[in-house]
Amino acid sequence: MKIRNAVVVLMLLGTAVALFPNGASADYDFSVRKNHVDVYIERSGTIGIYYELTFFCSPSGKAIDIVDIGVPNKHYILSSAAADLDGVKLKKIRRSEYVHPGIEIHLGGKKITPGTSGTLHFYVECKRVLYQDTEDKTYTSFRFSPTWFSPKFARGKTDLQVSFHFPAGVTPDETKWHQKEFDAHSLDDEKRIVFTWINASASPSKQYTYGISFPKKYVEPGAIVTKKAVRRRSVFKTIENIFPLLFGFFMVFFVAMIGVVASLTQKRRLMKYMPPSLAIEGVGIKRGLTAVEAAILLEKPLDRVCTMILFGLLKKDALRVVKAKPLRLEVLEKNKEKLREYESLFLVAVDKKGRVPETKLRKVITSLIKGTNEKMKGFSRRDTREYYRSIVNKAWEQVASSETEEVASEVLDREMEWLIADERYEQRMKEALGDRVVIVPVWYPGYRTGAAAGAPGPGISVPSLPGSEFANSVVRSVEGFAHGLVSKVESFTGGITKVTNPPPAKSGSSWSSGGSGCACACACAGCACACAGGGR
Repeated sequence: MKIRNAVVVLMLLGTAVALFPNGASADYDFSVRKNHVDVYIERSGTIGIYYELTFFCSPSGKAIDIVDIGVPNKHYILSSAAADLDGVKLKKIRRSEYVHPGIEIHLGGKKITPGTSGTLHFYVECKRVLYQDTEDKTYTSFRFSPTWFSPKFARGKTDLQVSFHFPAGVTPDETKWHQKEFDAHSLDDEKRIVFTWINASASPSKQYTYGISFPKKYVEPGAIVTKKAVRRRSVFKTIENIFPLLFGFFMVFFVAMIGVVASLTQKRRLMKYMPPSLAIEGVGIKRGLTAVEAAILLEKPLDRVCTMILFGLLKKDALRVVKAKPLRLEVLEKNKEKLREYESLFLVAVDKKGRVPETKLRKVITSLIKGTNEKMKGFSRRDTREYYRSIVNKAWEQVASSETEEVASEVLDREMEWLIADERYEQRMKEALGDRVVIVPVWYPGYRTGAAAGAPGPGISVPSLPGSEFANSVVRSVEGFAHGLVSKVESFTGGITKVTNPPPAKSGSSWSSGGSGCACACACAGCACACAGGGR
């Protein structure tokens, strides 16, 4: 018989047994010698489920003091639940913390101790368990699985016996069974037909399902779960099923975002190469810093700082660009007495082939940062930074307000290092020069990207250029030299930050989570999953 898969699966599950420590910390270990259940189908559509369960607690197991029993669905009536152990009424019955849906029965002072047995009697009612028979519109169907237990804790064989009591009035020729034919039939005290399935060597950890059908005229209208109700429940079930997926997706996204934020935070942290002010903030402005030192104080990108040093050396005629790509430099043996310490160190970093290895360049910049930090002691960093920002802005104002080509050229020559320190250098240069004609400074030929050996050097000026062309040329040079000196600014800066501004050492304490998970052994359709065997 093909029956609608709308069955009531009285799941299993259950049991369990929560135990108080009993001497040694043994785990649950028991057998279910008897699992007899009678299901009474009433005209209202409600079923009454009556269990008789006999447990034997292994001598090496923990005492059983709580039993969790699964129920068919969430429409069970908790107030109808009643239980006793060996005839002693049990009062503490409530929703199970481990079996969903399910009920937990506290055995209290009647807990089943190791090496002893006890019989639990339990009764509960449940609604919304009858469905339309798929082969006969005049029939309703019912399926049920008695509770079972985790193979982790339950062992041995179980005397399983399941009896369905048909509603009053159903005649023998109106009854039908599903899947497995009953082993016995009888009449109960109310003359109701009873089908019984018997398995004397059942597994206590296996789900067994039984089903019947009978004419729907023996139950009240509305007692059968309709298609509309099923669809509505299906929608809610879908939402219920989707929600964990959405929640899981959100959690994955959330964790990913945490990773992204952490990565960005780490990158920003690595760009903070200036040591923090550990002492009380000083007062006053530290004047007299060079453009390079001011750029360090303002924590400008270090590839830009390197370019500023290079520019200063070219302007002082202490260095020459031999080749732009790849960058090759030549140290000139003149004007060394006019150089600042970081400029002298830069020249030392240039190897015999005209390269500037990043390992050596990193030491130059590290020394520069430490030197600048030393100069700032006793002064206000905040006020000093504002001061040098104003210096940069004033330099741009001078370029923009220059009335003649000669004055503009003089300003560019004098203030170029400050202009390069501006992160908006490219845009502001184009805005300041616009369509004006620029008499190029004497250093310009040697600072162009691509100026090769033999190209005009410092002191050999090019008369004039359109402002936009001059701006683009210098911008390309700044970018080209920056890349020629530092290939990857993040790793370059990170290596320096680890020395000049290392992260604070971790404390000895740490946060950790603990606890154990609840492995679910139930994988049946229509049943609530549970941690069979309990375990609390």
